[in-house]
Amino acid sequence: MPECRLATDVFPFRGVDLCIVRRDISGDGGGDADDASTGAASNQSADDDDDDWVDPNFFDEGYSVAATTGFCRVWEGAEVLTRLLEDGCSGDDDPDASTPSLRSRVAGKRVLELGSGVGLCGIAAASAGAHVMCTDLEAVVEGVLYRNIGENTSTDDDEVQAASSSQPWRAGERIKGGNSGTCVAQVLDWTKSIDDAMVAQGRLCRRRRVLSREDTRGARWPCIGDGTAADDDDVVASCVNDPRDCELVMAAECLWLRELVDPFCDTVTSLMRSARERNGVELPCVLSFRDRSSKNGEGHAEAGDGSPGDAPAAAASSSSSSRGDAGGGGGAFVPVRDVVAAFVERGCGWRTVRVSPSTEDEGYHVHVFEITPPPPR
Repeated sequence: MPECRLATDVFPFRGVDLCIVRRDISGDGGGDADDASTGAASNQSADDDDDDWVDPNFFDEGYSVAATTGFCRVWEGAEVLTRLLEDGCSGDDDPDASTPSLRSRVAGKRVLELGSGVGLCGIAAASAGAHVMCTDLEAVVEGVLYRNIGENTSTDDDEVQAASSSQPWRAGERIKGGNSGTCVAQVLDWTKSIDDAMVAQGRLCRRRRVLSREDTRGARWPCIGDGTAADDDDVVASCVNDPRDCELVMAAECLWLRELVDPFCDTVTSLMRSARERNGVELPCVLSFRDRSSKNGEGHAEAGDGSPGDAPAAAASSSSSSRGDAGGGGGAFVPVRDVVAAFVERGCGWRTVRVSPSTEDEGYHVHVFEITPPPPR
Protein backbone atom coordinates (compact mmCIF):
# COMPACT_ATOMS: atom_id res chain seq x y z
CA MET A 1 0.00 0.00 0.00
CA PRO A 2 1.54 3.36 -0.98
CA GLU A 3 2.51 5.62 1.90
CA CYS A 4 0.50 8.78 2.47
CA ARG A 5 1.91 11.65 0.45
CA LEU A 6 2.25 14.90 2.38
CA ALA A 7 2.40 18.50 1.26
CA THR A 8 2.90 21.77 3.12
CA ASP A 9 0.94 24.98 2.59
CA VAL A 10 2.31 28.26 3.93
CA PHE A 11 -0.08 30.94 5.22
CA PRO A 12 1.32 34.39 6.03
CA PHE A 13 -0.26 35.63 9.26
CA ARG A 14 0.67 38.89 10.99
CA GLY A 15 4.34 38.77 10.05
CA VAL A 16 4.95 35.04 10.44
CA ASP A 17 4.52 32.10 8.07
CA LEU A 18 2.27 29.38 9.44
CA CYS A 19 3.14 25.98 7.95
CA ILE A 20 0.28 23.53 7.55
CA VAL A 21 1.08 19.94 6.61
CA ARG A 22 -1.73 17.97 4.98
CA ARG A 23 -2.29 14.74 3.15
CA ASP A 24 -1.90 15.16 -0.58
CA ILE A 25 -4.76 13.22 -2.13
CA SER A 26 -4.81 15.09 -5.44
CA GLY A 27 -3.04 12.37 -7.38
CA ASP A 28 -1.00 14.98 -9.23
CA GLY A 29 2.27 14.39 -7.43
CA GLY A 30 1.91 17.59 -5.44
CA GLY A 31 3.25 16.04 -2.26
CA ASP A 32 5.97 13.73 -1.06
CA ALA A 33 5.79 11.28 1.84
CA ASP A 34 9.49 11.68 2.57
CA ASP A 35 9.79 15.45 2.29
CA ALA A 36 6.62 17.06 3.49
CA SER A 37 8.34 20.38 4.15
CA THR A 38 8.55 21.28 0.49
CA GLY A 39 5.32 20.05 -1.01
CA ALA A 40 7.42 19.54 -4.14
CA ALA A 41 6.22 17.28 -6.94
CA SER A 42 8.96 14.76 -6.40
CA ASN A 43 6.86 11.59 -6.41
CA GLN A 44 6.68 10.84 -10.12
CA SER A 45 4.55 7.75 -9.64
CA ALA A 46 1.79 9.63 -7.80
CA ASP A 47 -0.80 9.19 -10.53
CA ASP A 48 -0.22 5.45 -10.66
CA ASP A 49 -0.23 5.11 -6.88
CA ASP A 50 -3.43 7.11 -6.44
CA ASP A 51 -5.60 4.30 -7.79
CA ASP A 52 -4.13 1.89 -5.22
CA TRP A 53 -4.10 4.24 -2.24
CA VAL A 54 -6.28 3.30 0.73
CA ASP A 55 -6.97 5.66 3.64
CA PRO A 56 -4.97 4.13 6.53
CA ASN A 57 -7.67 5.22 8.98
CA PHE A 58 -10.56 3.82 6.97
CA PHE A 59 -11.29 1.01 9.43
CA ASP A 60 -10.72 3.02 12.61
CA GLU A 61 -13.55 3.02 15.14
CA GLY A 62 -15.73 6.10 14.73
CA TYR A 63 -14.07 7.12 11.46
CA SER A 64 -16.38 8.53 8.77
CA VAL A 65 -16.45 10.06 5.32
CA ALA A 66 -16.67 13.48 6.97
CA ALA A 67 -13.47 12.75 8.92
CA THR A 68 -11.48 12.23 5.71
CA THR A 69 -11.88 15.93 4.89
CA GLY A 70 -9.93 16.89 7.99
CA PHE A 71 -6.61 15.72 6.60
CA CYS A 72 -6.50 17.00 3.06
CA ARG A 73 -6.67 20.81 2.93
CA VAL A 74 -7.46 24.16 4.51
CA TRP A 75 -11.08 24.79 3.54
CA GLU A 76 -12.34 28.18 2.45
CA GLY A 77 -14.34 28.88 5.60
CA ALA A 78 -11.19 28.32 7.68
CA GLU A 79 -9.28 30.83 5.55
CA VAL A 80 -12.03 33.43 5.98
CA LEU A 81 -12.03 32.98 9.76
CA THR A 82 -8.24 33.18 9.84
CA ARG A 83 -8.32 36.44 7.90
CA LEU A 84 -10.94 37.79 10.31
CA LEU A 85 -8.50 37.05 13.13
CA GLU A 86 -5.74 38.77 11.19
CA ASP A 87 -7.76 41.85 10.19
CA GLY A 88 -8.45 42.90 13.76
CA CYS A 89 -12.02 43.95 12.95
CA SER A 90 -15.19 42.71 14.61
CA GLY A 91 -17.09 41.93 11.41
CA ASP A 92 -19.08 43.36 8.52
CA ASP A 93 -22.00 44.38 10.71
CA ASP A 94 -19.97 46.72 12.92
CA PRO A 95 -18.23 49.29 10.70
CA ASP A 96 -17.70 51.63 13.64
CA ALA A 97 -15.75 48.95 15.48
CA SER A 98 -17.82 49.40 18.63
CA THR A 99 -17.56 45.65 19.21
CA PRO A 100 -14.12 44.27 20.19
CA SER A 101 -12.33 42.51 17.37
CA LEU A 102 -12.14 38.74 17.34
CA ARG A 103 -8.37 38.96 17.70
CA SER A 104 -8.62 41.07 20.84
CA ARG A 105 -11.31 38.78 22.24
CA VAL A 106 -9.20 35.63 21.94
CA ALA A 107 -5.89 37.11 23.13
CA GLY A 108 -4.92 35.61 26.46
CA LYS A 109 -8.09 33.50 26.61
CA ARG A 110 -8.70 29.77 26.59
CA VAL A 111 -10.14 28.98 23.17
CA LEU A 112 -11.60 25.65 22.12
CA GLU A 113 -11.65 24.85 18.40
CA LEU A 114 -14.08 22.15 17.30
CA GLY A 115 -13.45 20.12 14.15
CA SER A 116 -9.99 21.62 13.72
CA GLY A 117 -8.88 19.49 10.75
CA VAL A 118 -5.35 20.55 9.85
CA GLY A 119 -5.57 23.29 12.48
CA LEU A 120 -4.97 26.60 10.68
CA CYS A 121 -7.59 28.62 12.59
CA GLY A 122 -6.54 27.40 16.00
CA ILE A 123 -2.83 27.83 15.30
CA ALA A 124 -3.49 31.34 13.94
CA ALA A 125 -5.45 32.25 17.07
CA ALA A 126 -2.54 30.98 19.18
CA SER A 127 -0.14 33.04 17.09
CA ALA A 128 -2.33 36.04 17.94
CA GLY A 129 -1.99 35.31 21.65
CA ALA A 130 -4.78 32.85 22.51
CA HIS A 131 -4.39 29.60 24.43
CA VAL A 132 -6.01 27.17 22.02
CA MET A 133 -7.12 23.58 22.31
CA CYS A 134 -7.56 22.16 18.80
CA THR A 135 -9.89 19.18 18.77
CA ASP A 136 -11.01 16.55 16.29
CA LEU A 137 -11.36 12.80 15.95
CA GLU A 138 -8.42 10.75 17.19
CA ALA A 139 -7.20 9.90 13.70
CA VAL A 140 -7.01 13.58 12.77
CA VAL A 141 -5.33 14.56 16.04
CA GLU A 142 -2.64 11.94 15.50
CA GLY A 143 -2.45 12.33 11.74
CA VAL A 144 -2.05 16.07 11.33
CA LEU A 145 -2.82 18.20 14.40
CA TYR A 146 0.10 17.11 16.56
CA ARG A 147 2.42 17.60 13.64
CA ASN A 148 1.12 21.05 12.64
CA ILE A 149 1.34 22.37 16.18
CA GLY A 150 4.94 21.18 16.24
CA GLU A 151 5.66 22.79 12.87
CA ASN A 152 4.64 26.19 14.25
CA THR A 153 6.14 26.28 17.73
CA SER A 154 8.23 29.26 18.73
CA THR A 155 11.98 28.75 18.66
CA ASP A 156 12.75 32.18 20.12
CA ASP A 157 13.78 31.69 23.74
CA ASP A 158 13.97 35.46 24.15
CA GLU A 159 10.39 36.07 23.05
CA VAL A 160 8.72 38.61 25.30
CA GLN A 161 5.97 37.07 27.42
CA ALA A 162 2.73 38.94 26.79
CA ALA A 163 0.20 39.36 29.55
CA SER A 164 -2.38 36.57 29.69
CA SER A 165 -5.71 36.75 31.48
CA SER A 166 -6.10 32.95 31.61
CA GLN A 167 -3.91 29.95 32.30
CA PRO A 168 -2.76 28.04 29.20
CA TRP A 169 -4.13 24.58 28.55
CA ARG A 170 -2.00 21.77 29.94
CA ALA A 171 0.79 20.53 27.66
CA GLY A 172 0.37 23.52 25.34
CA GLU A 173 3.18 24.44 22.97
CA ARG A 174 4.11 28.11 22.55
CA ILE A 175 3.30 29.21 18.99
CA LYS A 176 5.41 31.60 16.95
CA GLY A 177 4.10 35.13 16.54
CA GLY A 178 5.57 36.92 19.54
CA ASN A 179 2.32 37.00 21.52
CA SER A 180 2.91 34.10 23.95
CA GLY A 181 -0.05 32.12 22.63
CA THR A 182 -0.07 28.37 23.09
CA CYS A 183 -1.71 25.43 21.36
CA VAL A 184 -2.49 21.82 22.24
CA ALA A 185 -4.42 19.09 20.42
CA GLN A 186 -6.99 16.82 22.00
CA VAL A 187 -9.59 14.24 20.99
CA LEU A 188 -13.23 15.37 20.93
CA ASP A 189 -15.96 13.42 19.12
CA TRP A 190 -19.27 15.33 19.02
CA THR A 191 -21.28 12.13 19.04
CA LYS A 192 -19.93 11.27 22.50
CA SER A 193 -19.91 13.02 25.85
CA ILE A 194 -17.14 15.37 26.96
CA ASP A 195 -16.21 12.88 29.68
CA ASP A 196 -15.86 10.13 27.06
CA ALA A 197 -13.65 12.46 25.01
CA MET A 198 -11.34 12.98 27.98
CA VAL A 199 -11.07 9.23 28.51
CA ALA A 200 -10.18 8.81 24.82
CA GLN A 201 -7.50 11.48 25.18
CA GLY A 202 -6.07 9.63 28.18
CA ARG A 203 -5.76 6.46 26.10
CA LEU A 204 -4.03 8.43 23.36
CA CYS A 205 -1.58 9.91 25.87
CA ARG A 206 -0.70 6.46 27.19
CA ARG A 207 -0.17 5.10 23.70
CA ARG A 208 2.08 7.96 22.71
CA ARG A 209 4.02 8.35 25.95
CA VAL A 210 7.12 6.67 24.50
CA LEU A 211 7.43 9.16 21.66
CA SER A 212 10.32 11.55 21.72
CA ARG A 213 9.96 15.18 20.79
CA GLU A 214 11.22 14.44 17.27
CA ASP A 215 10.14 11.62 15.00
CA THR A 216 12.20 10.12 12.19
CA ARG A 217 11.03 12.77 9.72
CA GLY A 218 12.04 15.67 11.93
CA ALA A 219 8.50 16.69 12.87
CA ARG A 220 8.02 17.81 16.44
CA TRP A 221 5.46 16.08 18.67
CA PRO A 222 4.27 16.63 22.23
CA CYS A 223 6.67 14.95 24.64
CA ILE A 224 4.60 12.55 26.72
CA GLY A 225 6.41 10.98 29.66
CA ASP A 226 9.54 8.86 29.74
CA GLY A 227 7.89 5.58 28.77
CA THR A 228 7.84 4.02 32.23
CA ALA A 229 4.69 2.50 33.69
CA ALA A 230 5.18 4.46 36.89
CA ASP A 231 4.63 7.78 35.19
CA ASP A 232 1.38 6.76 33.45
CA ASP A 233 -1.04 8.44 35.84
CA ASP A 234 1.00 11.62 36.07
CA VAL A 235 1.39 11.70 32.30
CA VAL A 236 -2.33 11.41 31.67
CA ALA A 237 -3.13 14.03 34.30
CA SER A 238 -0.63 16.44 32.74
CA CYS A 239 -1.86 16.17 29.17
CA VAL A 240 -5.66 15.84 29.43
CA ASN A 241 -7.66 19.07 29.54
CA ASP A 242 -11.34 19.58 30.26
CA PRO A 243 -12.87 21.34 27.23
CA ARG A 244 -15.58 22.78 29.50
CA ASP A 245 -12.99 25.20 30.89
CA CYS A 246 -12.86 27.19 27.65
CA GLU A 247 -13.82 30.87 27.30
CA LEU A 248 -14.61 30.99 23.57
CA VAL A 249 -15.43 28.33 20.98
CA MET A 250 -14.35 28.51 17.34
CA ALA A 251 -15.24 26.22 14.46
CA ALA A 252 -14.70 26.42 10.72
CA GLU A 253 -15.95 24.25 7.85
CA CYS A 254 -17.19 21.38 9.98
CA LEU A 255 -20.94 21.58 9.21
CA TRP A 256 -21.14 20.83 5.53
CA LEU A 257 -23.25 17.67 5.94
CA ARG A 258 -26.73 17.60 7.47
CA GLU A 259 -25.84 14.65 9.68
CA LEU A 260 -23.24 16.76 11.49
CA VAL A 261 -25.55 19.59 12.57
CA ASP A 262 -27.37 18.05 15.53
CA PRO A 263 -24.31 16.51 17.28
CA PHE A 264 -22.36 19.73 16.72
CA CYS A 265 -25.12 21.97 18.10
CA ASP A 266 -25.67 19.63 21.06
CA THR A 267 -21.95 19.73 21.87
CA VAL A 268 -21.79 23.53 21.65
CA THR A 269 -24.88 24.12 23.79
CA SER A 270 -23.63 21.58 26.34
CA LEU A 271 -20.33 23.47 26.54
CA MET A 272 -22.22 26.75 26.93
CA ARG A 273 -24.31 25.46 29.83
CA SER A 274 -21.26 23.91 31.50
CA ALA A 275 -19.23 27.13 31.18
CA ARG A 276 -22.02 29.07 32.88
CA GLU A 277 -22.59 26.52 35.65
CA ARG A 278 -18.93 25.71 36.35
CA ASN A 279 -17.15 29.01 35.75
CA GLY A 280 -19.81 31.72 35.41
CA VAL A 281 -18.76 32.27 31.77
CA GLU A 282 -21.23 33.21 29.02
CA LEU A 283 -19.53 31.18 26.30
CA PRO A 284 -19.76 32.44 22.70
CA CYS A 285 -19.18 30.32 19.61
CA VAL A 286 -17.75 31.84 16.41
CA LEU A 287 -18.70 29.61 13.49
CA SER A 288 -17.54 29.88 9.87
CA PHE A 289 -18.55 27.73 6.93
CA ARG A 290 -19.36 27.86 3.26
CA ASP A 291 -22.95 27.13 2.31
CA ARG A 292 -22.69 24.45 -0.37
CA SER A 293 -26.43 23.84 -0.64
CA SER A 294 -27.38 26.60 -3.06
CA LYS A 295 -26.12 29.54 -5.05
CA ASN A 296 -26.91 33.24 -4.74
CA GLY A 297 -28.28 33.21 -1.23
CA GLU A 298 -31.15 30.78 -1.75
CA GLY A 299 -30.27 28.92 1.45
CA HIS A 300 -29.17 31.94 3.47
CA ALA A 301 -30.51 32.98 6.84
CA GLU A 302 -31.50 36.61 7.09
CA ALA A 303 -28.54 38.77 7.96
CA GLY A 304 -28.59 40.49 11.33
CA ASP A 305 -29.20 39.52 14.92
CA GLY A 306 -31.39 36.97 16.59
CA SER A 307 -32.26 36.94 20.27
CA PRO A 308 -32.49 33.57 22.03
CA GLY A 309 -35.64 31.84 20.92
CA ASP A 310 -36.36 34.47 18.26
CA ALA A 311 -35.74 32.76 14.92
CA PRO A 312 -35.71 34.75 11.70
CA ALA A 313 -38.42 33.83 9.26
CA ALA A 314 -36.08 31.87 7.01
CA ALA A 315 -34.69 29.87 9.93
CA ALA A 316 -38.08 29.27 11.52
CA SER A 317 -39.60 27.91 8.34
CA SER A 318 -36.58 25.70 7.74
CA SER A 319 -37.16 23.79 10.96
CA SER A 320 -40.38 22.40 9.56
CA SER A 321 -39.73 22.33 5.82
CA SER A 322 -36.05 22.04 5.01
CA ARG A 323 -34.40 19.96 7.71
CA GLY A 324 -35.67 16.70 6.32
CA ASP A 325 -33.55 14.69 3.93
CA ALA A 326 -35.41 15.96 0.89
CA GLY A 327 -36.05 19.55 1.93
CA GLY A 328 -34.14 22.80 1.89
CA GLY A 329 -32.32 22.13 -1.36
CA GLY A 330 -28.81 20.91 -1.70
CA GLY A 331 -29.46 17.28 -0.73
CA ALA A 332 -26.88 16.18 1.84
CA PHE A 333 -25.36 19.67 2.09
CA VAL A 334 -26.84 21.76 4.89
CA PRO A 335 -28.04 25.34 4.18
CA VAL A 336 -26.89 28.08 6.53
CA ARG A 337 -30.51 28.79 7.53
CA ASP A 338 -30.79 25.23 8.89
CA VAL A 339 -27.70 25.71 11.05
CA VAL A 340 -29.15 28.92 12.47
CA ALA A 341 -32.50 27.19 13.02
CA ALA A 342 -30.83 24.32 14.88
CA PHE A 343 -29.23 26.73 17.34
CA VAL A 344 -32.40 28.80 17.71
CA GLU A 345 -34.35 25.63 18.52
CA ARG A 346 -31.92 25.10 21.38
CA GLY A 347 -32.57 28.62 22.69
CA CYS A 348 -29.36 30.22 21.41
CA GLY A 349 -29.00 33.72 20.03
CA TRP A 350 -26.99 34.59 16.94
CA ARG A 351 -25.60 37.41 14.85
CA THR A 352 -23.98 37.61 11.44
CA VAL A 353 -20.33 38.59 11.66
CA ARG A 354 -19.34 38.36 8.00
CA VAL A 355 -20.67 37.09 4.67
CA SER A 356 -17.99 36.71 2.00
CA PRO A 357 -18.47 35.63 -1.62
CA SER A 358 -16.66 32.39 -2.31
CA THR A 359 -13.43 32.84 -4.24
CA GLU A 360 -13.57 29.20 -5.33
CA ASP A 361 -17.14 28.80 -6.60
CA GLU A 362 -19.05 31.74 -8.01
CA GLY A 363 -22.45 32.30 -6.44
CA TYR A 364 -21.64 30.61 -3.14
CA HIS A 365 -20.85 32.37 0.14
CA VAL A 366 -18.86 31.87 3.33
CA HIS A 367 -20.80 32.80 6.47
CA VAL A 368 -19.34 33.71 9.84
CA PHE A 369 -21.74 33.75 12.79
CA GLU A 370 -21.48 34.32 16.50
CA ILE A 371 -23.74 32.02 18.49
CA THR A 372 -24.63 33.07 22.05
CA PRO A 373 -25.76 30.84 24.93
CA PRO A 374 -29.35 29.85 25.64
CA PRO A 375 -31.03 31.42 28.69
CA PRO A 376 -30.43 29.82 32.09
CA ARG A 377 -32.71 26.91 32.87
